[in-house]
Amino acid sequence: MKLHQHKNTVETNVQAVSTSFKIGNASKIIGFLRDKVYTNKVHSVAREIISNGRDAMREVGKGNGFEITVPTALNPVFEVRDFGPGISPDRMEDIFIAYGSSTKENSNEFTGGLGIGSKSPFSLVDSFSVVTFIDGVKRAYACEIGSSNEGQLTLISTTATKEATGKWDNSPGAVCEINRELVDDNPTNTCSTGLHVACFGYAKDFGEKLVEVKVNPADVVCVPIDYNNTKMRVCRFEVLSECTDMRDEPLYGHPKPADDEQEEEEYREDGQCGECESDNDSSANYCSNCGSDDLHSN
Repeated sequence: MKLHQHKNTVETNVQAVSTSFKIGNASKIIGFLRDKVYTNKVHSVAREIISNGRDAMREVGKGNGFEITVPTALNPVFEVRDFGPGISPDRMEDIFIAYGSSTKENSNEFTGGLGIGSKSPFSLVDSFSVVTFIDGVKRAYACEIGSSNEGQLTLISTTATKEATGKWDNSPGAVCEINRELVDDNPTNTCSTGLHVACFGYAKDFGEKLVEVKVNPADVVCVPIDYNNTKMRVCRFEVLSECTDMRDEPLYGHPKPADDEQEEEEYREDGQCGECESDNDSSANYCSNCGSDDLHSN
């Protein structure tokens, strides 16, 4: 959500040296944010993580559809599985583990924005896990308070996966669309939020099925600087068909027929009129029957 920040204006006629306030012992401040912010910690952790799951679904144009696992005597685990855009490694390090950092502070479509909700499990436990799915890679992280009491993020495993990060109707005729403001327009962010469209050479290794889509150039938001212009982020596309013949090159428009499929031109004698098909002298300029100048000449 958008956060209102009051801008202070200070006027003075005194020339003096000013020094900004700063955080000395970060572990004390982080410990306060971790342990003293929430009164009902169980309720607050559930609310924060579920809200993050809903925000992730909104990020890809969905309002619900995420899964919640509640703890039981046999399985004492609380888990929220969303099907949003996934969290890239850069976003994990720059946003997820940074107190006060958030990707949601510029839009009222999201619940979060303060940058503390993702760390809320620390108010109950000393460690928890996070699993991300993005661009065909599954990453498992361990989050623990650690000896510094500031919190540590450790990448436990990285494996290839065909599991999709979002749930979309990609059947022929369907239109997939999200708010343009939710698509990252920074070309230096190679893996980020938005609908992804790619040429066959890039997309063929992702998933068991591919679909052919149509994109209005006006809906293209960003083309990342690497990957040799083979993929882009868009805010809308229309699904044309499922790719049943895996081509080795991109298909633009309709395929050209092979040489043996070219339609043979209908044979016409010299002087034959293309309008009324009457025969004329081969040296004639106009049809003697209808006056047309469409006379065939070999």
